[in-house]
Order: sequence, then structure tokens, then C-alpha cells
Amino acid sequence: MDFLGKKLKESLKVGISERETLFIFAVPFLAVIGMSVVTAFAVVMASKFIIIMLTLAVVFGISSGAGAVYFADSKLKAEKDRLLEAMRTGKPEEMQTMVGREAAAAGAELKRAAEKERKSIRNDIGERMSRLNVRINEISMENETLLRKMTSSKAEVKDNTENLRKTVTIIDNINRGLSSMTADLKSISEKTNMIVGIAKSGTAVTGSEIQAMGKIKSAVEESADVIKELQNTSKETRKIVVSVAEIAKKTNLLSLNAGIEAARAGEAGKSFAVVANEIRSLAEASQQATNEIDGFVSNMEELAKRAVTVMSGQNKIEEAVNVVYTASDAFINIVNSLTGISKMLTAVYAISEEHKVDNDLLKVLSKKIESKLSELSGNIDSVFKKIKESMDVIKQISEETGEIERAL
Repeated sequence: MDFLGKKLKESLKVGISERETLFIFAVPFLAVIGMSVVTAFAVVMASKFIIIMLTLAVVFGISSGAGAVYFADSKLKAEKDRLLEAMRTGKPEEMQTMVGREAAAAGAELKRAAEKERKSIRNDIGERMSRLNVRINEISMENETLLRKMTSSKAEVKDNTENLRKTVTIIDNINRGLSSMTADLKSISEKTNMIVGIAKSGTAVTGSEIQAMGKIKSAVEESADVIKELQNTSKETRKIVVSVAEIAKKTNLLSLNAGIEAARAGEAGKSFAVVANEIRSLAEASQQATNEIDGFVSNMEELAKRAVTVMSGQNKIEEAVNVVYTASDAFINIVNSLTGISKMLTAVYAISEEHKVDNDLLKVLSKKIESKLSELSGNIDSVFKKIKESMDVIKQISEETGEIERAL
């Protein structure tokens, strides 16, 4: 009805109040509603009373409509007469009052519409700003969570890089130890081979002396020389045995240090611990073998002394023959022991060289992993910086939206 009243005012260009508009349109409207309700009851009930009421409603509606039309027509005629009278008598104040009333009504209506539209827009903007702030807060929380995770990841990368550096340092130390050990093993092997050669040579000499025992008188001096050579050989053998024992001690100490370094390395040093234990076992075996050789050498020296004493008198030639036989057996035992030691040292040398190659490869791989971790750390720093810049922008947007909301 408000819409129809506005249209009526605009069409007729006359001042009709809200109450008058309500009277013009409400009565026929209510009459029509009443007619509709009564008609519905008449169709359903089909009673005479309802038909009578329907007839009365129709009459009332027609009468109300006629009255409303008459009222509107009277109002229009009165406004028209007033306007014509003002024009005829030349009263601009009256005309201005009528026009001003219409303009004021139109201005008030326009102001109400503008205020309503502004309020609607403000509410819509406020609602959108609220949703935007909620989303900004969610994004900020997600970025903060991501920053915390990236900080944790960066710390883990840093720890792993440091652990790799320690591992590389341990590998370098073990490689240096292995290099020193392999050099010592090589030297021991060479000296052992030399001892074996000397022992074989001594065995050959004693064999020749035994065969020459038939010529006792002519062979006494030669036998004395051989015994002296055996004494010298035993002295050299003792020196070599002392060197072997010292190297065995160093090897044992080196294996102990390698075991300590492997324990520091943790999981990455298990293979080194196995090598260290193997080296320690071989060092102990070498120590035991050198002790046996030392016993043999001492026995040989004692036998050589006895042989010299025997050679001092021809009446003891037969005893010297037995001593030479015993010395020959001692040389054979020495050769057998040194051959076993040589085989063990060769095996240890091969294992050390193999693990040295593995350590070199592990070092190269560790260097590559360290390089990748450094690159990853740089990428994390770059992403971290970008996220912080994004968070600063989001914070600035949030502040600006807050200012807009306060302005609304």
C-alpha cells in the first residue's frame, strides 16, 4: 500500500498523507480479503448463511470502494481547486507552499531510502570485513604454525649437518689410523718374510753340517763358523721379534683407539668397531706368536752356545751333532710360526685396505649429504623469509580492514 500511495502521489502531484493513503487502499483491500474468506467457506460449507454473508461482503466491498473513490476524487478536486485559485489570484506563496510540501516529502523519502541503502551497504561491508578478518587470522595462525615447523626442521638440518661433520672427522681419524696401521703391517710382513728366509737359510746350513759330520775333523772349524752364524742369526732374529712385538703392541693400541672412535660415531661406527675387534684379535695373536718365537730364539741361542762349547773339543763332536739337529728343529718351528704370522698379517692388511676404501667412499657420500643439507638449509631460510614478508603484509591488511570497520 505504501508503494501504491507513492505512485498515486507521483501521478496526481497532490499532497496525500499516509493516513489518507491507508484509508483509500486499506478498506477495499480488507473487503476483498473478507470476500475471499467468505467465498472459501461458502464453497466448503455450501450453507445459506454463508451465501448471505458472501452477498453482504460483496455489497460492503462495493460500497467501500465507491466511498474510497469518492474520497480520493474529493481530495483531488480540493487540491486542484486550491492550485487553480492560487494561480488565478497570483499567490506564489501558496503555490510555493504546496510545491515545498511535495519536495520536502520527496526529500524525506529520498533521505530515508539513502539511509536505508547506506545502512545495508555498511552492514554488508562490515560482514565481509569480519569474514576477511577471520580468514586473515586463520592464515596468520597457519603461517605461524608453518614457521614453527620450519624452525624445528632448520634446527634438525643443522644438527644433522653437524653430526655429518663429526662423522667425516671420525672417518678421517680412522683413515689416518688405518694408513699408519697398514704401513706398519706392511713393514712387519716384510720383516717376517726376511726372518723366514733367514730361518730357511739356517735350516739349510744345519742340514749341510749334518751331512758333513762324516768328515768330523775337516768340518769342525766350518761347523764353528756355522754356529757363530747361527748365533748372529739368532741375535738378528731376536731384534726382529722385538720389532714385531712392539708393532703388535702399537697395533693393539691402534685397535683400541679405533674402537673408541667407532663408539663415538654411534650407529655409523659399527663397521669400524668390527674392524677394530678383528685387528685387536690379530694383534693379540701376533703378540702370542712373537712370545713363542722369542722362546724359540732363546732356545736357539742356548743351543748355539752349547754348540760352541761342543766345538771346542773334538771329543764332543757327537754331542754337537745332536745340538745341530735340535737347532734345525728349532729353525723349522720358527719357519712354521713365521709363516703363520705372515699369513695373518697379509689377511689383516687386505681387510685394512678394503675398509680404507669403504671409508673413503663413506667420506665422499657424507660430503655430498652435507652439501645437500646446506642447500636445504638455504632454501628453508629463503622460504622462511618469504613467509615472514607475507605475514607482515597480512598484518598490514588486517590493520587496514580494522580501520575500515571502525570507520563504518
